[in-house]
Amino acid sequence: MEDDSSGVGDRSLNSETHRLDSWKEIAAYLKRDVTTVRRWEKREGLPVHRHLHDRRDSVYAYTREIDEWWRGRRNHVSDPAPVNGTPEGEIITPGLVPLSRALVAAAVVVMVVASAIAFAITLRRSSAPLERRVVRLSMLTPDAAGDFAFSPDGRQLAFVAGPQGQSRLWIRSLDAAAPREVGGTDGAESPFWSPDGRYIAFGSGGKLRKVAVSGGPVHALCDARVLVGGTWTRDDVIVFAPSNRMPLYRVAAGGGDPTPVTTLDQSRGQNTHRWPHFLPDGRRFLYLARSNRPENSGIYVGSLDGAAGIRVVAAESKAEYAQPGYLLFARNRALFGQAFDVRTLRTHDEAFQVLEDVRFNRDDGYASFSVSQHDEVAYQATSAIPHSELAWFDRSGTRLASATDVRDTDEPSVSADGQHVAVTRWSGPSKDIWLVDQGRGSTRVTSEPSADLMPVWSPDGNSILFASNRDGPADLYRIGSSGAGKAETLYRSNTVKHPTDWSADGKFVVFDSHDPKTSWDLWVLPAGRTGSAMPFLQTEFAERHGRLSPDGRWMAYVSNESGVNEVYVRPFPDSSGGKWKVSTAGGGVPRWRRDGKELFYLAGPKLMSVFVQPGSIFAASASQLLFETRASRTGEWSYDVAPDGQRFVINLAIDDSVPPPVTIILNWTDALIR
Repeated sequence: MEDDSSGVGDRSLNSETHRLDSWKEIAAYLKRDVTTVRRWEKREGLPVHRHLHDRRDSVYAYTREIDEWWRGRRNHVSDPAPVNGTPEGEIITPGLVPLSRALVAAAVVVMVVASAIAFAITLRRSSAPLERRVVRLSMLTPDAAGDFAFSPDGRQLAFVAGPQGQSRLWIRSLDAAAPREVGGTDGAESPFWSPDGRYIAFGSGGKLRKVAVSGGPVHALCDARVLVGGTWTRDDVIVFAPSNRMPLYRVAAGGGDPTPVTTLDQSRGQNTHRWPHFLPDGRRFLYLARSNRPENSGIYVGSLDGAAGIRVVAAESKAEYAQPGYLLFARNRALFGQAFDVRTLRTHDEAFQVLEDVRFNRDDGYASFSVSQHDEVAYQATSAIPHSELAWFDRSGTRLASATDVRDTDEPSVSADGQHVAVTRWSGPSKDIWLVDQGRGSTRVTSEPSADLMPVWSPDGNSILFASNRDGPADLYRIGSSGAGKAETLYRSNTVKHPTDWSADGKFVVFDSHDPKTSWDLWVLPAGRTGSAMPFLQTEFAERHGRLSPDGRWMAYVSNESGVNEVYVRPFPDSSGGKWKVSTAGGGVPRWRRDGKELFYLAGPKLMSVFVQPGSIFAASASQLLFETRASRTGEWSYDVAPDGQRFVINLAIDDSVPPPVTIILNWTDALIR
C-alpha cells in the first residue's frame, strides 16, 4: 500500500510517452528512491529495460509502461484484505502434524519441513517468473521458544529457548534440519540481528552483548539490566532499551558508553520507551512509548539526532516495519497491519487484521512476531503465553497448597504474620495491587489507571508500600492494606524507583533507584521523613534488591560487579564497613528469615539457603540447595518466604506439555489480496 499522492497513480493514460534513461530518472518520475524502484523491478515487475551491452546499471524505461504498471499495482494492493480464512490459491505446506502428536512425529517431520522451506525460498527468490503463492510452515524449537528475530535476509531465525532460568540463544537456518545452540549465551533475552546478518545482539547477565553467527567469543557492549528490545543500523549504531522504565539509549556496535537517544515526556506521563526498530533510512526508528494516560501511549518514531518522538499509531505492543510499506503491531492478541509512508511518517487507510491469534504479553508489550526485509513473517500463537499460579511449598519442595485460584499474578509479598500475600495483577488496562488470602479469595487494593507494582508490607501489616507511574516515573506510594482511603505519596523524584524492603523496626524504606551514570543504586528513606532519601550504595555497578536483616545490622543485595548477578551482604547503615559474597554461582532476590539466622536466594531456578551466625562480624555457612523451583520469570521477583522460613510462596510457571511452534509465512503480503 503506497501513498497514491506520489502523483503517478493519478496520471491519466495518454498516447504520449517519454523515455527515462537511468535509475535516477525512473525514481524521480515515480517520486521514490532508487532502492525502492530497484526492488519494485525485481519483485513486482516494474517494466525496466536494459541496453544490449547489458551493463547492470545501464537501464531505461518508458513512462507509458510505468503509468500502466502503476495503475495496475495501485488497484491490486487496494483491494480489501480478508480478515479471516485462507486466501484463495494459498498453499498450506504440511510443516508439522497437529500439536497433540508433535513430539511423537517431530523426528520424522523435521527433515520434511527443512526441505520444504529451502525449496520454497529457492523458488521464490529465483530469477524465473513464478506465480507467488503463500506458504505457511511450522517449526518446533528445543523448548518453548521465548523472544525470536528473523535475520534481515529471511533465511535464519534467532530465538531464545531452554529450561526455566537456563535460556540460551539458538539459530535455525530455514534450510537446516535442526537448530544449533550458540555457546556462552546463558540467560539470553531479546535477540536482534546486525544489518549484514553476521552478528546477533542480545541481553544477558545485566549486559548488552553480541556474538558472531559463525561462532566465537561473546562480547559485552555495555550495561543493560533488562534488555527490552534493540535494533542495529547499517552505520553500526545500536539503539536499545536498557531497562523496563527508561528511555532508549544508543551505543556503538563495538561497545562503549551508552547515551540517551530519547527522553521520557513528562508532560505526556510517559514512563517507558522500549522495543525500538529501525526504519529503512537507518536514521529513524519505531518504538513503543507507554504512559499513565492511555491516550498518550502508542508507537512513536524517534531519530538518532534525539528529536522529539512523533506518535504514529495507537497501540500497546512493539511494532515493526515491513516492506513494501506497512507497520505491523498487536491489538487484543491479533496481529494488525497499516499502510505507512516512511517519508511523511504518516499512516494511510484503516488498520487491517493480518493474523487473528498472536502471542502478546501486556506486561512488557512484547508481541511474538518478526519480519524480514523480504516477504517473510514469523509468529507464535497465544497458546505459547506462559501462565502462572501461586503455590506454597515446604523446604523439601513438596507442594502444600495453592495460594489462590487467581492466576497470572506477579511479585508475591508475604505479610509479617504470614497470613496474607500481596501481589500485582492486571485489571483491564491497568496493573494493580491485590491481596490473596488462602481459602478466602482475593481483594483488590489499588484501582488507578496506571501500573502499581512491587508491593512491600509495613512491619505492622497495616500498610503496603508500592511503586506507581500514575504521576510520572515510578514513584513510591503507601496505602492501607485494606484498600480504604487514598494512596499517599511517600517519595517522588525524576528517577525510576523500585521498593524492595521496609525495615522490621519500621524506620527505613529500602528502594532501588536508577541513575544514568551509575546504573542501579541502593537508597534508604527514613519512613517518618518524607523527601529525605539518601544513597546507601552507589557504585559503577548495578546494585539492587536490598533487604535489611531483622535486627537492622546487615543489608543483603544483588550486584553485577563480578560480571554476573551475585548476592552480597554489607553492614548497615555504614556500607563501607566490609562486604561478603554469599552466592557462589549467580544469585538474586535475597530474603531473610524473621529471626535473621537464615538467608535465602534464587540461583536460576534453584532456591538456595545459607545459615547466618549472630555477631558483630558477618559469618555465614556455605550455600545449600533446598529445591528447584519452576518460578515464573515475569515481574521483579517470583517468590517470598513465610516468617518462620519453613514455607515459600512461589509464582509458579505452568508448563505447556508440548513446546509451541514458530510459524513462518512466506509471501505473506499476498495473503492480503483476494
